[in-house]
Amino acid sequence: MAEKRKKHFYIRDPVSGDLQIDNAVAKIIEAPEFQRLRYVKQLGFSYLVFPGAHHTRFEHSLGTWNVTKDISSRVLDSEDKELCVAGLLHDIGHMPLSHESERPLYPYIKMMHEDLGKRILEESSMLDSVGDYGMSKKKILRYFSGLGRGKIVTGPLGSDRVDYLMRDAYYTGVAYGMIDYYRIRNLLTLYIDEPAAYASGVDAIESFFIARYYMYSSVYLHHAVLTANAMYRKALNIALDSGDLDPYAFMYRNDQEAMTELEGIGGSAKIVGKILNRKLFKRAYYNPNFHGDITEEELGEIAQKAGLDETEYVAEIHHMKGNEDRIKVLSKDKKDLGSLDDISDIFKILKEVLQKRRIAIVACDHKHSKKLGAMIEKAL
Repeated sequence: MAEKRKKHFYIRDPVSGDLQIDNAVAKIIEAPEFQRLRYVKQLGFSYLVFPGAHHTRFEHSLGTWNVTKDISSRVLDSEDKELCVAGLLHDIGHMPLSHESERPLYPYIKMMHEDLGKRILEESSMLDSVGDYGMSKKKILRYFSGLGRGKIVTGPLGSDRVDYLMRDAYYTGVAYGMIDYYRIRNLLTLYIDEPAAYASGVDAIESFFIARYYMYSSVYLHHAVLTANAMYRKALNIALDSGDLDPYAFMYRNDQEAMTELEGIGGSAKIVGKILNRKLFKRAYYNPNFHGDITEEELGEIAQKAGLDETEYVAEIHHMKGNEDRIKVLSKDKKDLGSLDDISDIFKILKEVLQKRRIAIVACDHKHSKKLGAMIEKAL
C-alpha cells in the first residue's frame, strides 16, 4: 500500500461485499502478525473434501470486523470502534491449520489460540497507534477477552459465528450454513452487557443454531475431513514427542511453513506426504452416533493389535459443540422472559442432541481397513 493513503479505501470481499477501510484499520491489517493470517486456512484440511475451502483466517477476520460494525451500530445505536478492532483481531492467535494444531501443542505451550492472541497483542506493536485514532488499547484487550461488549464478537450469536457460518457455507458450496442474517441482526439487543434476542425473533435464532449444527455434521465433522485433520495431528504429535520440533516456534508458523517443517521430521514425514498427495487413510470404523464406552486410547490399542504402528492409523472420538450456549430472550419492552432453552423446544432438544452426540472414527491403510474394522466391531 502507498505511504500516502486516502482517507478510506476498499477491499472487495465475496461474502461481505466492499469493505471500507480507514487508516487505523489499515495500520493493523498491514502488521506482519495480521498478514500471517493470509496463510492460515480457516478450515484446516477441509479443502481436500470441499475444493473451494481455501479461505483463510485473514478474510474471516475482515468479515468479522464488518459484521461487528454492523451489529454494534444496530445494538448500541453507534459504532464502537474498539469493539470493531477486537472483532478484527479475534483470530490473531490462530496457529497453523487453525484449530488442528491446538490440541497437540497445548501440553507444551499451555495456550489456546485466544491466549496466544492476547500475548501477541500485548507484546507486539500492533496496537501502539490506536491512541492516535481516539481508541483505547486497554478497552480493545478487554473486548478481545470476551468481557463486557466483547460478547458481541465472541458470544453464541456473536459476529465471529455469524461470519464463519456464512463464509464457510459459501466456500464449501453447501446450503446448510445459510442464515437470515439481517433478521437476526435486527432482533439482537443488549441485556446487562450481554447479547440477547427479542422474543419475536426466536424462529430466526432457532434457524441460526440449526444451521450451525448441520455445518458441523456435514462439513466440519465430515468423515474424510476428520481423517485428514487427525492424520495431521498424529504427524504433529510424533514430531513433538520426538523432541525434533520446538512447540514455541511452531505455534507462530503459517500452514506452509508447518507442513514443510513436519515433512523433514522422521515418522511425521510419512504421514504428511500422504496428506499432501491426498492418500488419506481409509475409514475402518465410523459411527456418527457413537454411544459406546470405549475410549480413543482403547481404539488405538486395537489398531496396534492389528499390527499397525503409530504412523499407520488414526483413532478419535469427537464431541459436538454448542450444548453450553445460553441466549437471553426479552420482550419488546426489554422484560427478561428467560433463556432460549425455556422459550424454544427446538433449541432445548438441539442442545440435548449436541450433549449426547459423539462421532467415532478409526482409519488406516487401505489393506488393513477391513481387518481392523472387524476387530473394532467385535470389541464393541
